[in-house]
Amino acid sequence: MGLAVTSPEPHRIEMQTATIGTALGDGIHDLESAGIDEARLLAVHLLAHIVDCRRLELPLAVTRSLAAADQARYRHGIGRLAANEPLQYVMGCTEFCGHIVQTDARALIPRPETELLVERALDLPGDELRVVDVGTGSGCIAVSLALARPDWDLTAVDTSSLALELAAENAARLGAVGIRFAQGDILDGLPAGETFDAIVANLPYVPDDECDRLAPRVRGHEPRIALAGGADGLAIVRRLVTAACARLTDRGTILLEIGAGQGASVEKWLVQEGYEHVEVRQDVASCDRIVAAIWGERVGAGDSAA
Repeated sequence: MGLAVTSPEPHRIEMQTATIGTALGDGIHDLESAGIDEARLLAVHLLAHIVDCRRLELPLAVTRSLAAADQARYRHGIGRLAANEPLQYVMGCTEFCGHIVQTDARALIPRPETELLVERALDLPGDELRVVDVGTGSGCIAVSLALARPDWDLTAVDTSSLALELAAENAARLGAVGIRFAQGDILDGLPAGETFDAIVANLPYVPDDECDRLAPRVRGHEPRIALAGGADGLAIVRRLVTAACARLTDRGTILLEIGAGQGASVEKWLVQEGYEHVEVRQDVASCDRIVAAIWGERVGAGDSAA
């Protein structure tokens, strides 16, 4: 896969290499000289990607000659890494839920913890569910769900037209047919009155002031609109929790990815809005990560509200 994004190199990196081993050594040296954390790991990942071998197999290939074209790609990639560009953007892809997803600066890089959101969604009972992925970004959630459950009716929504382009490209490349893509703020881009059995969302949840303290390769390259969630990080999540009340079918499910320590606040809002069976799940680091809740059945015409 070609490099998806072009960014200026901070300085010219000269490497006269003929083998994988010497190229790797030079790349590590240049990243360390630029003050990049995890220089060896990044250089190994990049070179293994370029020569199309498993990362753990690279030490067995150190004496292999490196083609001139691969050497040029590697040199260019090292320059981008030296400028603190994320590895996933430099490679142009990352793995998510067992699929290779295209990544570039049009959308946030899929994180491993977001796989928990997909796993929880796949636990939903029923066939032919109508599901909407709000803030789809790269499309990693919607595409993974569509590939696992081709009987579901999937819609992917985002405010960014660039992110939707990337999501559609990932769907087409991975064969996730039938996903409907719509541009709009939260659920506003969908037809009035349309309802869903499940709403899944990985929305921005980083407090605005914390965005400026994120790692340089995050704050300097990933789209801020996909990270910043207002003063407390939950402004957009709150809006969706409210808007979803009119968009979920009776006993429909809302599934949200959240940040560490946000579970109690989100649970409180869900209960106040009339959701039931609120469940907060933690990730492998014991941080709040996934919230699930069921929309309470609406009062029917023959019922009376207490």
